[in-house]
Amino acid sequence: TGLSDGTIQEILSYPQVKKINISTEVKQSYRKAILDCQAKGMLAEDGFEAVMIEHCIHEKIMDMVCQKMGLL
Repeated sequence: TGLSDGTIQEILSYPQVKKINISTEVKQSYRKAILDCQAKGMLAEDGFEAVMIEHCIHEKIMDMVCQKMGLL
């Protein structure tokens, strides 16, 4: 993980490659979603809605996964 899209595409062109690991990108997407929620005031005690935060996290991770799947 942490490789450029071009490098990933090159690696995936080899028939021996059966999978890629996106664990780091998942963690980075999770962190970005939390920071986005914090910037929007969603983590404040007043008005805290865990379901909305979970939705933001899910969306951020799904965006990253869809982007990676587009490399296939």
